[in-house]
Amino acid sequence: MEINSLKNSGSFSTKIQNLNKLQEQISQVCEEDIDQVTPNNQNQRMTSLSLQYIVSPNQSIGFSKSPSSKSLNLKFDLECLSKNKTQIEENIIKQEKIMDQNLAEMFQKLQLENKQNIIEQLDKDMRVVNILLKNVDFKYEDFEVVSELGKGAFGKVYKVCHKKDGKIYAMKEIIMVDDIELRQKILMEVKTLFICQSPYIVTYYGAFYTEGKLHIILEYMDVGTLDSLLKKAGGKVSEVVLKYLTYQILKGLKYLHKDLHIIHRDIKPGNILVNSKGEIKISDLGICGAINATLDERQTFVGTSIYMSPERLSGESYSVKTDIWSFGLLLLEFSESKNPLQLNENASFFEILAKVMNFSIPELNSIKSKEFIQFVEQCTKINPKERADVVQLLELPFVKTCHGKTAKLQPIFVKWLTIMNE
Repeated sequence: MEINSLKNSGSFSTKIQNLNKLQEQISQVCEEDIDQVTPNNQNQRMTSLSLQYIVSPNQSIGFSKSPSSKSLNLKFDLECLSKNKTQIEENIIKQEKIMDQNLAEMFQKLQLENKQNIIEQLDKDMRVVNILLKNVDFKYEDFEVVSELGKGAFGKVYKVCHKKDGKIYAMKEIIMVDDIELRQKILMEVKTLFICQSPYIVTYYGAFYTEGKLHIILEYMDVGTLDSLLKKAGGKVSEVVLKYLTYQILKGLKYLHKDLHIIHRDIKPGNILVNSKGEIKISDLGICGAINATLDERQTFVGTSIYMSPERLSGESYSVKTDIWSFGLLLLEFSESKNPLQLNENASFFEILAKVMNFSIPELNSIKSKEFIQFVEQCTKINPKERADVVQLLELPFVKTCHGKTAKLQPIFVKWLTIMNE
């Protein structure tokens, strides 16, 4: 089939009409020739057929098809195609450069963020280091371990001797692992101990960081914990001894709550220390929580479950009065030599919750005075709004008589300690 060349004739619109007819003929040719397209010339053929032609009034376009080779020869200006191809390649190169630049910027940003995170972490660690640097009195090499006093969740406590003067101290050893919770506890304990200046809180003397371990030097309380005294007492506690014990712990809580604005959050017999001088002091300040100046409530969950207040076990916000609840249970346990909930520390959460939410003071066998029962009732109100705070408790009859009488009551307590240790 022959397709004759179009001559210059007629108007521009006539050329357009002829061109449309010509395109129909081209389509027919393409259909006839489609079977002859090979993989080698397919891309070239499809590219040629997809070209757009611009026709001007003074321009003629010719097409011809050879019957022998059945190949389509298209005569047109290839300059436009070459320019388009060059422009496309330039655009691709430009886009690749932009993408490379964006990736480079993103990577740089990630590096900067990572560097910032490292700096922030170092800054947190430096807060501990800066506190430790304030200790100028002792060096780690000055101490010699005498014996192990106990183990905790994050380390051990040793009885140590200062080599130069022979004085005995307690040394808490904490392994510094990459644990956010542990770091927060350490920061809080060191900071709180450092600022504490109270005869009712265990004294802090210094700290050292060596070989991945933090060592905190503390006052040594030679009698031990109230927990150990409970086992020796066996319910043999007089009301005078209990009053003195109550008053000393209450003064410590008043210092934390009112002076430092801190919630201890783990008041229990194991965190009350006693020495042979008759001094009673609060220890283990690692999980204390500072009270926000505008909102004096917390919503975190730490501490020993069996001594937790109803609001904490229920997942509600809590204030300093959570310590008062724990204190009330501690007094009942000390007076009766058994936990008032009648549960061990392995009890399930729901068993503890059920007992606490339905708590009532059990029948007392040791100290039954109205003053003591009234005091404990004010400590163990289920509703924290109805529960007394430290100031109100200090005005109750059970301890009010102790005001200004520590010097007289302390020898009585020391004598009781001596009897317990015989």
